[in-house]
Amino acid sequence: MERMTRKRALKKKRKSSTQPPRSSGLASPIAAKMKAAGGALSPFRVFSPVLPTGSADPSLLATGSGRGSPSRQPPPKKDAFEEWYEAAHKMSTPRMQDSGPVHRKRESIGYLRGFLLGVGAFFSIVLFASLIAIAYWYPLKRDRDRDDVTLTAACATVRLQQLEVVTTSGVAIGKPATTGNASGNGTQGVMRHFFGIPYAHSPTGARRFAVPVAVRNFEPNGSWQAMAHGPPCPQVGPLLESSKEDCLTISVWAPYICNDSEPLKTVVVAVTGDWLQNEDVRQYEDVWQELVLRGDLIVAVPNYRPGVLGFYAGVDDSSAPGNVGMYDVYLAVAWIHNNAAAFHGDANSMVALGHNSGSFMLSSILFTNHSRYFKRYLLHGLSVTTVLPRNEESGASLLSNAMHCPNTVPNELTRCLRLRNFTEIVDKSQTFLPLRFVPSRYRKPLSAELYTDDMPVMLRNLTNVDILCGSSIIEGNELFDKYVIPGMKLNDNMSTAQAFTLTGKFFTDTVTLDFETLSEVTKAFLRQPQFNGLRSMLTDIVTTCPMHSLAKAAVRKGARVYRYASAGALKFLEPVLTVDDIAQFSRKG
Repeated sequence: MERMTRKRALKKKRKSSTQPPRSSGLASPIAAKMKAAGGALSPFRVFSPVLPTGSADPSLLATGSGRGSPSRQPPPKKDAFEEWYEAAHKMSTPRMQDSGPVHRKRESIGYLRGFLLGVGAFFSIVLFASLIAIAYWYPLKRDRDRDDVTLTAACATVRLQQLEVVTTSGVAIGKPATTGNASGNGTQGVMRHFFGIPYAHSPTGARRFAVPVAVRNFEPNGSWQAMAHGPPCPQVGPLLESSKEDCLTISVWAPYICNDSEPLKTVVVAVTGDWLQNEDVRQYEDVWQELVLRGDLIVAVPNYRPGVLGFYAGVDDSSAPGNVGMYDVYLAVAWIHNNAAAFHGDANSMVALGHNSGSFMLSSILFTNHSRYFKRYLLHGLSVTTVLPRNEESGASLLSNAMHCPNTVPNELTRCLRLRNFTEIVDKSQTFLPLRFVPSRYRKPLSAELYTDDMPVMLRNLTNVDILCGSSIIEGNELFDKYVIPGMKLNDNMSTAQAFTLTGKFFTDTVTLDFETLSEVTKAFLRQPQFNGLRSMLTDIVTTCPMHSLAKAAVRKGARVYRYASAGALKFLEPVLTVDDIAQFSRKG
């Protein structure tokens, strides 16, 4: 069997070796022409632009042997198309490789072109997304703007109406805010001003030194042009030249109301001043504007009579009862309460904001029936329990001598003073010891019966009343530095005992101090200068302790009291209380 298989294989091999090779009639002529032309000729008799001239592919001429040949036999002949295609394919391959600088330049141009195409595609996407966003947002904005225009038009009509308010005294005509000292945003239409509204008749002539008389009707025609602040009341200092006795006015800052259904606004009654000798509604005007703009509050600030015209007290003279500056504030508070609704304010949500002199005035209301007007108190500086000079008799006597007015019978001095120019009276009052004309706690509306050795006695329950009160050490030191030292001619070399005695005379006409009963150690201490210690003690006596006493008394009557103390310089109530803090307390407690 094996022998038969070998014979068959040998026979088959011989047969394949004797068979002539396949050839094509076209191969030889075409190859000859391609060789003669030095290039490759396509089957369509067009020279291939791919093959280089002067060279030919050796593979086209190679021959091969069969599988049984000891040497490699040439491959079978290919037709013309196969030869052309293979030659074109092989000769074009080197063009894909780096051919030098030209190739690299073309390659970099390709990279740049791709980068630019990518950037263009990115921005196209962004632009397309923006167009979609605008198409979605614009209709919403158009509708919102249409609503704003409608609201603005409606508010414009309401605003024109709100510049005229009907009060118990007549129509007060205000103006829109055109400037903003606060945050630069007090622009036209943001708030309303009603300045210089008279709440009491001019305290001139027979009304000088008398309790104020309320204005019943605006003269002459029942309306008042509330366009400008009223003049400051006569007082010592630079405001004297611009002051007038016809000064009992109120200035109101109020927000606009675009909808009558808006809740009524909290009303802040602000009273300020400097040690009961100076006051001006314009002193903290930027703060009042801030409270309106940022707190959505109504702020009302009254003028009142300070110094000699507000606190002169006649001796046995009912026509000059003393403390009339306090009565000014009380009457202003009543007017604001009765007219709060005219400004869209809530008469049942009034806040007393007192600073220095104003704190003394408004804290005194806690001892009167007027305390029902206020829901909250913010008091800084002086308290109604503050120790002030007692000068009812000495002040009148000094003024009588300075003005050359008789003082032998009751009312005689007062009648004489009412005939003099107010500037002359104020000028003469500056020649006396400082703070000669301040409120007397022993005259109405105050009374010695309201005080005990422990703390003041308040008239009514203060449940649901919030009080935020405090003082500044810097302001307490100011009393000593500004008034006591120059008034009593104190100096650093004085012994503590001597300085203490002179300080006592500043507050009362007669001082009795007995140092003999003290120990020798204490006497030795008092013989040494202790200027700063005396200043600190006086600050505690005048501001810190009285405010603490007031807070304790209010707590006993059921009030919620928050107390603070400051050791640094203040800008109004900052840094202890910012405008936002004041607004927050005013609205919510």
